[in-house]
This record gives sequence, C-alpha cells and structure tokens, in this order.
Amino acid sequence: MCKSCVCIQSIRADPYWAKMCKIMKLQYIILAGVCLPLILIGSFSYLVPGFLYCKNYSYLDAELAPSLIEKINIVEGITTTITNAQTQQFQQFKTAFNLTGTDLSIYPASRKFPCSNAYLHLNLQPQQALSVTADEVSPVKIDFSQINMSLFELHVSHFSGEVNITKSSISKTIIVSEAKVNVTYTSSKDFQLNDSVQIRLMNSTLPNMSVFTAGNFIYTQLINEPIVNISVQINSPNVRGFTQKLCIPAASFSGKCAQIQNKYWSGDVGVNYYVNGVKTEAILKDKQIRGKHLKEFAVGEIMRVCSDYTLDTFATPVITMLNRAEATLVLYEGDLPTECE
Repeated sequence: MCKSCVCIQSIRADPYWAKMCKIMKLQYIILAGVCLPLILIGSFSYLVPGFLYCKNYSYLDAELAPSLIEKINIVEGITTTITNAQTQQFQQFKTAFNLTGTDLSIYPASRKFPCSNAYLHLNLQPQQALSVTADEVSPVKIDFSQINMSLFELHVSHFSGEVNITKSSISKTIIVSEAKVNVTYTSSKDFQLNDSVQIRLMNSTLPNMSVFTAGNFIYTQLINEPIVNISVQINSPNVRGFTQKLCIPAASFSGKCAQIQNKYWSGDVGVNYYVNGVKTEAILKDKQIRGKHLKEFAVGEIMRVCSDYTLDTFATPVITMLNRAEATLVLYEGDLPTECE
C-alpha cells in the first residue's frame, strides 16, 4: 500500500482530524451558499442591461443626411438591411455610425454588448451612386424598389445575405457576393455579377452582362433590346439538380451568334426555339428539330449557333456560355415559354 494512502487512513482514524474535516465541509457549504447567489446576481445585473441595451433603438435624422451617402462600409459582424424607403431616418439597434463626407461606416456600438443589427432606410436620389462593402462576417440584405441610379456596387465576401432589386433602372451594376441575387423588372446597361450561388434575373433587360456563378442561374428578358454581350460562366459542383438557363427574345438575338460550351453535354440541353410557347426548333445533344432559323456548328462540347442561315458561325458571338455543368439557351417569339417562368 502506498505511503499517501496510509497517511490518509491515519488522518481519518484520528478523532481530531475527523472533526476538523466536518467543520471544513460545513464552511464550504456556507461559503457556497453565500457566494453563489452573489455570483448569480452579478451575472444577472451584467447580462440584463446587455439585452436591454440591444433592444433599445433610436432614430438619427439630419445628423447622417442619408440621401448624400455614396459609400457604406460594414465591419465586425454587423448584420445590415438596406432599403430605399422614402424616409430620412436611420433605425439602429445600438450600432455605431460614422459619416465622413459621403462615406458611412457601421460597426458595433459597444465591445461589451456588440449588438449586430442595423437597419438603413435610404432616400436614394435619381442618378445617385452607391457602393456597399462588408467584411467576411457581416451579412448584408439589400431591398431596392423603383430606384434610378447611375451605379450600384456591392462587395460581400461570404455566403450570407440577399439582394432584391425590382422595378429599377441602374446604369451600371457590380455585385461581388455569394449571397442570393433576385432581380425583377429591372434594366441595367452594364451588369456584372460574380460568386453568387443563387441567381434569378427575371423579366429584366440586361443586354451587356457578365456572370460568374457556381449554382442556380436563370435570366429572362421580355423587352426586345438588342444583345450587346452576354458572358455566363457556370462552375456548378455537380451536373444535375441545378437550373441554368438564358431566355432571350428572338428579336434581340436577330443577326447574331452564340457559343455554348457544356462540359457534360447530354439529353435535352442546348438551344430551344419557341413560337408562342410551342417549341419549333431545337439543337440538343441527343435531338434536333430543324426549322428556318437556327444554324449550328458543333465540335465536341462546343457549339456555335446563329439566328439564321445567312450568318457565318465563325462570327464573333454576342452570347458566350462556358459551363462546367449544363446550360440551355432559349430563344422565343411571342409568349414566354413555361420553362422560363
């Protein structure tokens, strides 16, 4: 038997030490009974003001002159929602703002209680330029409706967030974000979009568009605006399970050619031509429906398609689609095909 064990047994056998052990246990119980409530009260008094601090919000009005803001920088985990509501007020949840000229910075108001919500209601003026940047831990949600801007630029380097733009006109749009992007009934002469994994550009007019994505992508154009240059590169993680489609009025593609490269080309993927919702022509991997419009030339996974037989398929294409997975170009006359809705 070890010496320490013999020592402990000897102490326990001694009446004096046995009594002292009981007294010490009682002292520990009394000490815990006194200190524990104090600790709980201290924690409660520390945390509760934090919750109240975060829930309290205030309005800042003329101090920030929101219609003059052209650049917004968001840092340190602030979750920000930006809208173009017709108001001159900022609603903030204990988030700090710093306005220098036309540049606005948003950051936590307190290191002790860093609340993470900021709501910006901007009264954007026609032809105004707005640039928004956020660090990698600050999700941003954009909700713009019926705006007329010369430039909108968003840089958000993470997956979180969402961009919703509807019924607007923006001369130049630059979005570098992995957030979801939804654009409806909007026109933009120059549209650049990188990194997003979920893109829906519906019923819009984006004749000069550059898109680099890794997930779902669909673009439908309703107005017969001539295509200037559309470049779409899709690097999906796998082939199936993604919607990747470009729907253009045939009149916008008149006299022009497209180049489509599908790395994994099969089935019903390729080019479809509709007249009032009825498919009249198709150039697919495994099927062709001949008609009076489409002229094609295919080598391996690369296909050139022109709007009519008079065109040279080696002409410079105005639509370029480079896809790791599979994407379809839809040209239509009259009604929008159901596959584009």
